[in-house]
Amino acid sequence: HHPLIFKPLKNITEDSHIARKVIKLIKHDISVMSFHTRADKVDGGVNDKLAELLREVDVAIYDIQDVGARFYTYICNLSQLMRAAKAAGKPVLVLDRPNPIGNTVCEGLILDESRHSSFVGEYAVPTRYGLTPGEYALWVKHHLDLDLDLTVAPLKGWYRDFMLPDLSVPWVAPSPSCATLDAAIVKDSKNLMVLFCRFLC
Repeated sequence: HHPLIFKPLKNITEDSHIARKVIKLIKHDISVMSFHTRADKVDGGVNDKLAELLREVDVAIYDIQDVGARFYTYICNLSQLMRAAKAAGKPVLVLDRPNPIGNTVCEGLILDESRHSSFVGEYAVPTRYGLTPGEYALWVKHHLDLDLDLTVAPLKGWYRDFMLPDLSVPWVAPSPSCATLDAAIVKDSKNLMVLFCRFLC
């Protein structure tokens, strides 16, 4: 029995190794489900389907590198997983990872979640939110008052003022749009500029 593995995909083209694997699975009639969407607020939507799948597992494990910007959708995958696990009555284990752009600075606009909640920003946190994935999970649990069995496997040898270069770990690009640490650092301002251009044009 192979465990269910959920990996958020940005797109499916022949350009990436993961996407080529997905295409191969599809060609061999193996089901592929993408939860990289925000369509989970309706009956029978993504959250309900994810909860149904999670009933087949003992524990849901989250182990994804984020970049520390609210626009980056992996933290939405995390909160989506937490809501589905709660619905399925399953525990969640978050394997914490460093925030590559640091945890001591929070800056940028705070999302008005009553008006602008989406898959590129669900909750009222600043653009640069200054949390590790584990800290974010704990915050979401409190914010939503989720009755969820949540465990965070803590980081070792890490301090809040560390950025990725302070650690003896290499940068591994979490997606093609964020190929370098410098890209992660400027992602906040780049995406904010894109939003302003769309609003003004």
